[in-house]
Amino acid sequence: MNITKSLLDMMNGHLIIKSVYGKGSVFTAKIPQTVVSHEAIGDFQEQYEKSIQQRKYYKESFIAPEGRILIVDDNVMNLAVVTGLLKNTELKIDTAVSGRECLDKITKNVYHIIFMDHMMPGLDGVETFECMKSMNDNLCKSAPVIALTANAISNAKKMYLDYGFSDYISKPIEGSRLERLLIKYLPPEIVHKTSELENQNKELNKEKTILEKQLGDYINVRMGLSYSGEDIENYHALLKIYKNIGRESMDKIQEAYEDEDWNLYTTLVHAVKSTSLGIGAEVLSEKARLLECAGQSNDKAYILHNHEQLLKLYEKVVSDIARYLERFDKNLKCNENIDIRQDIPEKEIEKDILKDLLMELDEKISNFEIIEAQKIIKELSYDTYKGEQLKPYIKDICEKLEDFEYEEAKRAISIMLRQL
Repeated sequence: MNITKSLLDMMNGHLIIKSVYGKGSVFTAKIPQTVVSHEAIGDFQEQYEKSIQQRKYYKESFIAPEGRILIVDDNVMNLAVVTGLLKNTELKIDTAVSGRECLDKITKNVYHIIFMDHMMPGLDGVETFECMKSMNDNLCKSAPVIALTANAISNAKKMYLDYGFSDYISKPIEGSRLERLLIKYLPPEIVHKTSELENQNKELNKEKTILEKQLGDYINVRMGLSYSGEDIENYHALLKIYKNIGRESMDKIQEAYEDEDWNLYTTLVHAVKSTSLGIGAEVLSEKARLLECAGQSNDKAYILHNHEQLLKLYEKVVSDIARYLERFDKNLKCNENIDIRQDIPEKEIEKDILKDLLMELDEKISNFEIIEAQKIIKELSYDTYKGEQLKPYIKDICEKLEDFEYEEAKRAISIMLRQL
């Protein structure tokens, strides 16, 4: 109380206290505020949008082809965000969708940095990190481990440092912040600075998207682009993933609600909070955040009252995205690329070479290196094996990649490998 009064005195303010015995007290602080300007503030939302538009967008300023990092997150969309932001850095990026998978990978590979999501089902990020520290076969004991969190709390850095993490980064991830951490923690001898000249085509694409492509009332395109490095291809990829996982996510939330599994419910809406903000769905993200807080505080009444509203808005956002993508989807179509070079003669491929390429293709898909995967697909589409064209099998994999059905694509590759 003394601290509050001192602060108010410094600002020429005062404190009003109203108290009713047995009911509680109300404290009201009043602080005089002078008028800086009598000019009308105008459209605040418009000014906010303009500030996002004028924000200097992220562009990679380094390459590190010798670097290798691991990203651990149970949400495939969050993995796609990071790999998309870093696609031009030439870093080798591995991913893990669980703490268990992370523990397996650090016994097989040496990573320069590990990014670890905090809230994951099963082993969470903190528990996984504790396991890492006690493993004798951990090849990455000296690697910095950076926490990923969607919870913007004031003491986050201290909390994660106390756990033993080297640093932390909040989600949705901003490219410039991510790059600063990479430059800080990667060995300096493997980081090579590149030109920082801005790509004017990106700026033109950005303006065109802002002016012409609307995603409905509940999606802020400019905000979504800002979290995608102002890269339309990245943004469209994230929107497609969001759409594809949306129905399954809603079903899981509804199931947890009906089972009254509030721990799982809290984890699921936490994911919606993060991924929704990453595409610019601010209102949905905020509703999910409030439900997450209710879950953490065991406020069942709030959940019962607001659960249906969340799902209705979630459905609306996913539907808006589906319509948007139907009209404006400009993702790279590998099937189109396959059909372009009809004049190139087919060639017979040897079994060992085909096996190596299919295994490399599987690895590229696992690491979300889709552009590199498409290059392999393009080459294989003009080959034959034992006199049979590979194109029909390759086109099937392409279609699955275009729909972001990565596991299905990997399954198709596995079938091809077994048939060799």
